[in-house]
Amino acid sequence: IGGGTDKNKLNDKLVIFCCLEHIALSVQLEHLKLKQLDNV
Repeated sequence: IGGGTDKNKLNDKLVIFCCLEHIALSVQLEHLKLKQLDNV
């Protein structure tokens, strides 16, 4: 049972990491859009 909880903790960390990475990518895309608007 102990091993199972460790796996769940690892999965939670992966989910959080993926969410953070997704947010970071979204922010970068928004910055690129703003830069393009500024250039126009």
